[in-house]
Amino acid sequence: MEGLFFSVTLMISLVLYLLCQDQDQMQQGASY
Repeated sequence: MEGLFFSVTLMISLVLYLLCQDQDQMQQGASY
């Protein structure tokens, strides 16, 4: 069960990281 919980936490953090990256790219695109 601990392995499953770790995998879910890792996936969620990865998705949040990708979402933040997309927002940064959109802000850069709007500034140019």
